[in-house]
Amino acid sequence: MLLVDDNAINRTVAELMLDTVGVEVIMAEDGKQAVDTLNEQSIDLVFMDCQMPVMDGYEASRTIRQLSNPLKRNVPIVAMTANAMKGDKEMCLEAGMDDYIS
Repeated sequence: MLLVDDNAINRTVAELMLDTVGVEVIMAEDGKQAVDTLNEQSIDLVFMDCQMPVMDGYEASRTIRQLSNPLKRNVPIVAMTANAMKGDKEMCLEAGMDDYIS
């Protein structure tokens, strides 16, 4: 699983939680690193922060959905964000994410 978040504390907490259920976590600090990692490795699931420097989660999701390899292009992407206002979930889905956790 690929965990994408620019906040080191958030990455550590999420990794510890996922580790307790036996999930192997690969981490990226921004959307560009996420796209690069996805191109280089086999990933089953992406947890994607929305607001990050370099490339945000929305742009990264759109970029992933345009990849030529169908296995990589169709990887499930779940938004993992503090954004919980009306319309935030719809923005994530419109960007190509499959689900949303606030």
